[in-house]
Amino acid sequence: GRFGGYAIEGGVAEFWAEGVQAWFNCNGTIRPESGGGQSSFEVLGLKGEHICHLQTRQQMQIRLPEFAKLLDSTFRQNRWVYVPVAKRLDERHLSGFDPADAPEFRWPPAV
Repeated sequence: GRFGGYAIEGGVAEFWAEGVQAWFNCNGTIRPESGGGQSSFEVLGLKGEHICHLQTRQQMQIRLPEFAKLLDSTFRQNRWVYVPVAKRLDERHLSGFDPADAPEFRWPPAV
């Protein structure tokens, strides 16, 4: 295939979505639990065998360089990446914010 013969459950749209999350370093265990889904972008080989988990831009550049080039072009060489709130509590707009006191998001049962 175009990206080294890799596949992902969910097809092309899921492959793209997981790649974008990894590109912005917000895929997998570095983000809070979302209440479902995979913990990272699991790349499978043509026979369904586990190849690797991708969670960051750097991992994308190493493991899927063609896909990384496409993402870099699509997002116009944007260097922005997700930084969890707990790692930036010193920013002025977060003054006095305590993540432990924040409400927890839950999907409604109907979703």
